[in-house]
Amino acid sequence: MDFSPARFIGDTVQTLTHPQTYFETMPVDGGFLEPVIKAALYGLLSGVVLCVLGMFKLTGVPVLDSPDASALALLAMPLLVVLLSFVGGALLLVGAMVCKGGAPYQAAVRCMASLMALEPVNLLVDSLSLHGNPVAVGVSVLVSWYGLYLAFHALTRCLGARPKAAIILVVALAVFNTGNTLLPLFQ
Repeated sequence: MDFSPARFIGDTVQTLTHPQTYFETMPVDGGFLEPVIKAALYGLLSGVVLCVLGMFKLTGVPVLDSPDASALALLAMPLLVVLLSFVGGALLLVGAMVCKGGAPYQAAVRCMASLMALEPVNLLVDSLSLHGNPVAVGVSVLVSWYGLYLAFHALTRCLGARPKAAIILVVALAVFNTGNTLLPLFQ
């Protein structure tokens, strides 16, 4: 394992700005320690975002708008994001298999840990959209679509999924996600 803060920052920038290149050149082996550290750091950043939102009572969930819950977020979010990297890796692997691809589970977990780079931003935007602000809801949808765009590149560039099948999968997920996000505006 050759984890370093500079590499973590570089990988994060590459994941978010040049996903095609990143997922083509991303190492797919080397154990689970590196993706666990990466996911835990993204979880820590998410915990900080949730903590700050909680201090200003902006989470959109009253139970999270307390000092105790905000402090708990700093501990819980790294663990949750690591867990989601393993579960999400399994789901990515299933998606790749549905799209006639295939790769080792470790590669899928590494992809998912890299996709977690968007989690702090997603958490911030989703928290603000819970207040019913249509602009925040729209931004939340766009961030979700960008996450699916990143997942498309992980599926096709790293996990061997066929592009046409992956497009169908990603569009179906985008429609489902958009409907789920916009539904509360019409209730």
